[in-house]
Amino acid sequence: MKNVTKPSQRVYATVLCAMLMACASPAPTPTPSTHLTLLPEPDGKASAIQVQSLGGGVSVTLDSPYTALDVSNGRIVPQPPESAASVAQRYPDLLSALPTRPTSSLLFAKTGSTELTEVSEKDLNQLIQQLKTLPFGELVLIGHTDTMGSDSANDALSLSRANALKQRLVASGIAADRVTSIGKGKRQLLVQTADQVDEPRNRRLEVILR
Repeated sequence: MKNVTKPSQRVYATVLCAMLMACASPAPTPTPSTHLTLLPEPDGKASAIQVQSLGGGVSVTLDSPYTALDVSNGRIVPQPPESAASVAQRYPDLLSALPTRPTSSLLFAKTGSTELTEVSEKDLNQLIQQLKTLPFGELVLIGHTDTMGSDSANDALSLSRANALKQRLVASGIAADRVTSIGKGKRQLLVQTADQVDEPRNRRLEVILR
């Protein structure tokens, strides 16, 4: 059995955790053990994890990329550091299942419409192909408008833009339960303008993968 642990609560360490079965004789029943490897953070920030033995007698901290240890029968046994290549070779499935960091893309719409601009249509096709290679994670679609029209009309239009994009993503094969649509109207302008200004950069859709 293999598992991946992502510590939280202010410890931003990514750890590979593999449950191994020791089969050395003469023990009649295999003894479960856990192997931990600390992975580097993609943004280069420092990370660490502290492992404590049962009873709290021994504590070991992993604070360098690819440092490792085993835990068996309540005992902590430090292991030689691994490498990126060896981890990738041993745990390809675990690495591919790690959650991606949030990413954001922008698409732009035509005036008063849910239809995308010509350039954004091309960008959407590329984005769909990228999303198909990332079967995990939640997609949040946030529609925005310029300052033309009333607040209520812009609220409705921004949500319609997000919903229309969701329909296109689902039609392309993206699971509907991964996608959330939100409309922000003209409350979060990319370019600050006065009221009743037709600003193309504010007529946008944010696509956030997290």
